[in-house]
Amino acid sequence: MTPEIILRFALAIGESGSGALLIDESNEAGGWASIEKAAQSGRAIAVEINPDVLALDADSTESGELLEVEARERMEAEGLAPVVVASGRIGHRHLFVRIHDPKQRRKWEEWARSRNIDVRKGNSRIRPPLFPHRQGQPAGLVYPVRISDALKCLKRREQVKEGAQQKRLSARTLRLLRFGDPDRGFYKSRSELVQAIVQGAINSGFGLDYIVKIFMDPQNAGGDKVREITRIKGSDKAFEYVEQSYRRALSTHRAAFNDVDDVLAEIETIRREAIDLGMKGRAGATDQSVLLAHLRIAARRKSLTYGASVREIAELAGVSSLATVSLAHQRLTQGQWLTRSVRATGAEAST
Repeated sequence: MTPEIILRFALAIGESGSGALLIDESNEAGGWASIEKAAQSGRAIAVEINPDVLALDADSTESGELLEVEARERMEAEGLAPVVVASGRIGHRHLFVRIHDPKQRRKWEEWARSRNIDVRKGNSRIRPPLFPHRQGQPAGLVYPVRISDALKCLKRREQVKEGAQQKRLSARTLRLLRFGDPDRGFYKSRSELVQAIVQGAINSGFGLDYIVKIFMDPQNAGGDKVREITRIKGSDKAFEYVEQSYRRALSTHRAAFNDVDDVLAEIETIRREAIDLGMKGRAGATDQSVLLAHLRIAARRKSLTYGASVREIAELAGVSSLATVSLAHQRLTQGQWLTRSVRATGAEAST
């Protein structure tokens, strides 16, 4: 685990401006340091918890299971975004969740205390996610399993942007979506307008389903053509039309990301995250080997988009069965580690 990632978790749950208390193997205080220096030290620490964060500490297998299953599922049903961490000993768990509603917070504090789960909140301290255990016990993410997803869950309120998926359209794209181009002042056709809106949405990180949804909103004049296709030809044809624009815009977006140093840095980031996280389940080792094989090809091609056959991946990953590689590809795609843009046909490789 890199110090940069560890630092991000400490800053996500820690009180702004507070330091870190260094902890030795006997659980005694070993002095204070800035959170930045503590992240570099590789030592166990405790930080003062941000007032918006509720941290629950389960020191038994039974209470750990309550946090991992019951609390997590119920919190998500309430619209919260909990992060569950393996805190060291087998079955022990920490749960971190950002709660702004005081009544909702008190309810969860009472729930935890009634089950003998330790409640940590503002003015108390706890070891941040992924920081090392004082006795070297394993500590890692349980849910969500991806570092990027866990960091999103723990974002401070002032860091969360408006709009779906915690993103926002640029002012220009939003203006085109809401008002269109009524005087044909810039775009020669409604198709060009749709393409511009799709490009802006992709550049802001939105996916196809969200883009279709905003075009179908009758308040958005930029979606007139999509809604017209829906009325005349049906929703399937409208979806196909937007999907074609989406694919064109995605190609443009990827082509813009052409700096070799940036590409190689991104590949290395993904590689470190894959190694740090590991892969869950009985097939986890296979999935990790297959993903690392993909990253080797990407680094060799110096591109995040590349062609690769199942046989090539099998050889690089050291997997004897092509069917096993195909199953790993399905799991990695579901986990959003890979995206297949062009499926293999005949002897050609997939992209």
